[in-house]
Amino acid sequence: MLKNVWSGIRFAATSILMWIVILVALSAAMASTTSGGGPSGWWAVAMLLSPVAAVWVTHMLTKRRRSRDEERKASRERSRWEMRQLIVSSVERHLPALTKNYRTAVRRNDYGVILSDNRIAVILEFLYSIGYSPTHLGEQEAVGLVISELEAKPASSATFDPTRVPINGHEFEDWVADNLTRFGWSCSKTPGGGDQGIDVIAVKDGLRMGIQCKLYSQAVGNKAVQEALSGVQYYGLDRAVVLSNAPFTASAKALAEAANVLLVSHHEIPHLAQMALQEQPTGE
Repeated sequence: MLKNVWSGIRFAATSILMWIVILVALSAAMASTTSGGGPSGWWAVAMLLSPVAAVWVTHMLTKRRRSRDEERKASRERSRWEMRQLIVSSVERHLPALTKNYRTAVRRNDYGVILSDNRIAVILEFLYSIGYSPTHLGEQEAVGLVISELEAKPASSATFDPTRVPINGHEFEDWVADNLTRFGWSCSKTPGGGDQGIDVIAVKDGLRMGIQCKLYSQAVGNKAVQEALSGVQYYGLDRAVVLSNAPFTASAKALAEAANVLLVSHHEIPHLAQMALQEQPTGE
């Protein structure tokens, strides 16, 4: 905005200065005519060509200004398009985590009444984490773009309801297996009491994962990671997963990263295959 105003001021000042020079020249010519024996040939030519020169210079200045305005507009549109592409690709890349955070940003009481809604804050945190700049795309449009991308996900994912979690541990295992089946996994439960740290074995596109299901009211610790890792080795599976409705402790996260154990929330069930592929260590 300031650049456009300054450009307009410079254009107006240049035009005014040019006309002042022309008027001074014409006045000098007229003064010479009235004080002496008439204008010389050069003054006559100057008087004839000055209006033409003024029109031509004004035209060139206007053309130059329009060219600069068009270049700035094209640059703004290009930056806007690039920012939109960054947001769309980032939503796809971070879809599991973004979907989980977006859904959990709404807190309801036992009767379905919304107590708090922090979804916009979640989206803004996501945007500024990926390098978003409001200079190229307004916040309102950027937030709307993220929401539209989230709502455009497959219908099967849209109908998945992570809030309807059973309150019993064994029922939670069944619920996990049933919902994974909805998203293309072939699931089987291990024998109760002798599961060796794995509750559900899930297979999809050649990937065989052992999942330990933890229905907790507090953070899940190291023990669950160790058990899942042992269970995968026992059953000869490809990946170890700990899936819980609760968060994980810092030590559990550190151990999982070192041992290549995937820690996921039940909110991320629709995206488990994508997450498993992303988490594969280099060279596998």
